[in-house]
Amino acid sequence: MNYWLFKDIQGLHGNGFFDAVMEFVAQYLLIGVFAVLGLLLLARLRTDGFRRAVRDALWPGGALVLSYVLGLVAAAVHPEARPFTSHPAVHPLIAHHPGQAFPSDHSTAAVAIALVVLVFLSRQWGTVLLAVAVLIGFSRVYVGVHYPGDVLGSVLVSLIGVGLVRAFSSRFGTVGRPTAARARVAS
Repeated sequence: MNYWLFKDIQGLHGNGFFDAVMEFVAQYLLIGVFAVLGLLLLARLRTDGFRRAVRDALWPGGALVLSYVLGLVAAAVHPEARPFTSHPAVHPLIAHHPGQAFPSDHSTAAVAIALVVLVFLSRQWGTVLLAVAVLIGFSRVYVGVHYPGDVLGSVLVSLIGVGLVRAFSSRFGTVGRPTAARARVAS
């Protein structure tokens, strides 16, 4: 089923403009996701002060690191070659090394950042970044460097990593409580 769905998505190739957009998304949109995270953290620094902003950045940072580590564990448990390595008829639209496919590192980063932003920083930006993460995951399949299951594995890894840190932070941290400055702005 994973390969059949991959082939269906690959069947969308052929429109030069759409192919170019998917190539760009697959290779470069993740940079924008990291930029949004950085800008949101800088905004937190500006509104909350250095000490609180750094303390509050530890939770999102921990969630990103845990998601990355869980991705490494998932890769070790489920080694999978890239589609263009396993199926010689597949020709990826972008150059890529023939390494481990599961889970998708790009998708893991995009989904983990989106969830971190959604849970710890901004629901509005988190929602936007989740849509961007879906687009990045689709594009990685479209350009031929991942199977759909690789992207779904990334979503699962990110949900577990961010969910565990959020649960831990709710129990032992102060993340999510508005500062006095935010309370004044809200009223």
